[in-house]
Amino acid sequence: MNRLNQSLVSLLIVALIILSSCVELPNPGGNLPEGGNLPESPQTPAPAAPVVPAAKTYAFVSTTDYSLAGGFGVIDLDTLSVYSPDPTWAKDVVSPDPVSVAFGDYVFVINRSKFNNVSVLDRQSFKLANQYSVADAGCPNPNPQDLAFVNLGKAYLSRYGCPDLLILNPLTGDRLGSIDLTAAGFGGSDGIPEMSGMLLRGNTLYVAIQLLFKWSPEANGRLVMVNINTDAVAGSIALTGMNPYTDVVYSPALGRIVVGEVGTWMGDGGIDAVNPATATADGWLISEATLGGTLSDFEIVNASRGYATITDFSFQSRLAGFNPTTGVRDPGFIFSTGGYDLTDLAVDLKGKLLLCDRTKTAPGIRVFDTANSDAQFTAAPIYLGLPPISITLLQ
Repeated sequence: MNRLNQSLVSLLIVALIILSSCVELPNPGGNLPEGGNLPESPQTPAPAAPVVPAAKTYAFVSTTDYSLAGGFGVIDLDTLSVYSPDPTWAKDVVSPDPVSVAFGDYVFVINRSKFNNVSVLDRQSFKLANQYSVADAGCPNPNPQDLAFVNLGKAYLSRYGCPDLLILNPLTGDRLGSIDLTAAGFGGSDGIPEMSGMLLRGNTLYVAIQLLFKWSPEANGRLVMVNINTDAVAGSIALTGMNPYTDVVYSPALGRIVVGEVGTWMGDGGIDAVNPATATADGWLISEATLGGTLSDFEIVNASRGYATITDFSFQSRLAGFNPTTGVRDPGFIFSTGGYDLTDLAVDLKGKLLLCDRTKTAPGIRVFDTANSDAQFTAAPIYLGLPPISITLLQ
């Protein structure tokens, strides 16, 4: 290409950048509102007298065919009504490998694997506020996994394929720095920690690292502790098992940090409890051997009630109930279907248990009543257009 052509191309690129900055982001369309709160269900009667309504709870559900398209739906958990965007628009916002988190007035869709970007949605209208890449020259294929927020000006992003934990502005994607976990001694044999879920509690960020080598765990997983005031590694906690896979959460009922570990995917993992006061792992709340299969996700409702999704060695996917204090699983299963079809779980403030059911013939969200013998609220799963993969509660 001669210099004249290069100059013309450069001018064209600049013009396109200027033009794109003046173009309004596209509307999600579908049956989502133009702005403001999601509409009430038409079945909801008007109150006879003015009352203070109960707090509304919604579930933002990321969906995917794990091949060509992603999407999302929003479920009103009071009425179980579904609000959906235009699918052509949504596939440019949600990749085929998504997870989502919420903070403040925004939902953040983390597009993992080769997509390597974050979509920022306004949680009232669900319009796209921003989308930015999380790749860079030092780590061109980062495979982002989780966001932990200090505030809307500072957050941490775990990147599975990178040696360093990224610090950024979560709304704009502007880089604020990074923390090299490999240089701190947590790189493993391949020099990559394989960062996954995170939990920010007080001034300490807990980063789960899987320590894989050629896709196999070479040591027990760890929670690396980062002081968010100094952005320096403050130590680590050795976990009970290998390959921490689920979200890292804090259970007020148990007073413990809890994370699920899947080991070698052969039933050698479990749900681990970590004492933040002593920075040590207590051991399994319940093992995969007791649960009866390989763990996908879990929820702790209180000190005597928890739920887990597993796949057993006959390739049946199951929803199990268990007691996290005694480590005893219910004798039967609450729900079962084909292998690896039951994934993410969430429990809202009113005791509804949401389950991602990816069964090919009837995918959707199943909703169970934890206060009423785990009875299902609907006869069929709530359909969202594509199979669900990730649930984020907005409450």
